[in-house]
Amino acid sequence: MILRGRRVAYLDQGAGVPLVFLHAGGSSSKQWAKTASFLSDGFRIIAPDLWGFGGTDAWPGTTALTHDDQAHLVVSVIEDAGVGAAHLVGHSYGGATALRLAVGQRDRVKTLTLIEPIVTPLLKHMSPLSQPEAVATSIRRFL
Repeated sequence: MILRGRRVAYLDQGAGVPLVFLHAGGSSSKQWAKTASFLSDGFRIIAPDLWGFGGTDAWPGTTALTHDDQAHLVVSVIEDAGVGAAHLVGHSYGGATALRLAVGQRDRVKTLTLIEPIVTPLLKHMSPLSQPEAVATSIRRFL
């Protein structure tokens, strides 16, 4: 698939309920190959290579790459695959991207499964949690 003039690669395997898997940083859709082999008899597995990973070209933007940019790539892959809403699974870096997608485009996400998501960089986007005092107050409530 081509997005913003660049190649975007993704695994699309199986048939049935669509599951979208987002890989960790330093990885690619290959991270999910074994999982896909176990699930593709009853599910459609879609696993994109995020910008700059695997078979997907480097980020073409003139600004720093963000999880929102990665989320836009994922939405484009979902559209290219002809899927409306999907169950989303994200690991680490992919978990942060999945979270941004779920916050920004809830209609695309049926369920959200996060595995060790890197959420610290996302706190600045979540008011009032962007303030250190608010974070400390929230932590105290749970302790």
